[in-house]
Amino acid sequence: MVLEVTITDEMNRTLYEKNKVYMPQSTDSLNNAMVYGPTHKLGIIRDTSIQPFAAKTETFEASMPEGIGKVRVNVELSYQPRPGDVYPIHHKTVELHLGKEGKP
Repeated sequence: MVLEVTITDEMNRTLYEKNKVYMPQSTDSLNNAMVYGPTHKLGIIRDTSIQPFAAKTETFEASMPEGIGKVRVNVELSYQPRPGDVYPIHHKTVELHLGKEGKP
């Protein structure tokens, strides 16, 4: 699973971009280097995958330049089993009006 967060301004300029990958991270048990092929995975060193029916909360903080009045926050969650294969799961876009301190 990949979570992509993008913030753009009124002129469609990208102000912030962040991707977060959720997956079991495996090693070949010879060192701490991460391996990808199923034939090489021998030990899971960390599991950041999203579990079924379990709530998951993420927080992203982005500083906005002065003078930005309105931003568009775009969030996309997709399943990407291998590079190039993208299966969209959820998409949400929200417009926020920022105050004088650059906060909604």
